[in-house]
Amino acid sequence: MKNFFVLLLLSAVAFAGCKVDNATDINGTYQRLYLFQDQEYQVELSLTTDGQLHWRPLDSIPGHQSSTVKYVLQSGKQFKIYEDTDCNSEAIYDYVISNEQLSLSSASDSCQNRKMALSGDWTKVK
Repeated sequence: MKNFFVLLLLSAVAFAGCKVDNATDINGTYQRLYLFQDQEYQVELSLTTDGQLHWRPLDSIPGHQSSTVKYVLQSGKQFKIYEDTDCNSEAIYDYVISNEQLSLSSASDSCQNRKMALSGDWTKVK
């Protein structure tokens, strides 16, 4: 009986070690308000497990449309954006996840429009 409890305890410890680190899992769908020409618009950001980043206005924003680029996680809490036909450049973003919120800041981005669209705090909705 004692061996059974030891085996059960070891199994529980092994299972707990397989847990996903939510502080680095950026996949999901997020929303936030985007300020453009002194007016706020609701936008959505989706990061998929296959490396797609989708930015989509939920409200009609003059001169803005949905955009899809590719991303790959880097060391630390950073990801690289590439294959962005709107900006024609790559970028590196820092991220922090805390309490269902994703905070993005540009570590290296020469595209001002992308920087304005992505930087800030995003609330997870899915």
